[in-house]
Amino acid sequence: MKNSGVCPKCKSTDIKMNTLGSWGNMTAGNFYRCKACGFTEIWSDKSHQRDLGILVGVSIVGSIIALAILAYLVLTV
Repeated sequence: MKNSGVCPKCKSTDIKMNTLGSWGNMTAGNFYRCKACGFTEIWSDKSHQRDLGILVGVSIVGSIIALAILAYLVLTV
């Protein structure tokens, strides 16, 4: 639907691009939804994959820092 502008299920041309916004858009990509029947395609490109890698990296580093702070607090009390 992204390329043709036509729904493969019902042949409607009433297509809308939806995004989840913020972090959701980085992880999932863009949604192309047929307004007539609800059929949906999800398209992800290189930038979405790169952003997902950044999100995972930040999450891992944040978890390590949180565990280090917790360990420090437990050992010093």
